[in-house]
Amino acid sequence: MNAQSVLGWLAKLWVVVSPWLRRKAAAPATTAAPVDPLAGAPKLDPGDYQIRLRRAVADEKYRDRKDDPTTKKDERATFCNVFTRDVCAWFGWHDFKSEDRDQAGEITRYMTTHPERWRRVLPEVAARCATLGHLVVAGQVRKPLPTDVPGKWYSTGHVCIVAPGQPEYSNKWGLLVPICANVGGSNWYGKPLSFAFGKDMPELFLYLG
Repeated sequence: MNAQSVLGWLAKLWVVVSPWLRRKAAAPATTAAPVDPLAGAPKLDPGDYQIRLRRAVADEKYRDRKDDPTTKKDERATFCNVFTRDVCAWFGWHDFKSEDRDQAGEITRYMTTHPERWRRVLPEVAARCATLGHLVVAGQVRKPLPTDVPGKWYSTGHVCIVAPGQPEYSNKWGLLVPICANVGGSNWYGKPLSFAFGKDMPELFLYLG
């Protein structure tokens, strides 16, 4: 094949290909829409959420009863698990009532093993999500204790709710942490998360719905 034949063949190829190339060049560029990590996650109006949390921690039903002489021996003394369960119900989650996940440690263990519902997040993300009105639970598992039933134990621990508001610096942990709504040995709203836990930081879980 001589040079003239090659040029003739290329010219015919161009006649076939050029319309497709022009259409491709004229088509608008398409980019994938960014994925919103909070898409579909239930949320409340942040202002209303803040008011409801403040009222809840002041509710008499969550008051520590360990020093109340009328408290029966088998009654729970503190109510962080009940408070957390009730707040979760505001967002449509009602699954912390069964016997295997109604204690603070069991609630935390459940969230840890169900990432399709509860996403583990960093403190700064937890604060931002709560301020937007999303549910974020802080939880920690402690030593299991025996129950009145032989051979049955329950996981102790602590849970509280990350509250809307600006994070604050924790000297104990050496970083910015979210504020929270806490029920337990003392009930309060708006202190840093480090006031609700000991030397070890809890896990933080965003409810995805």
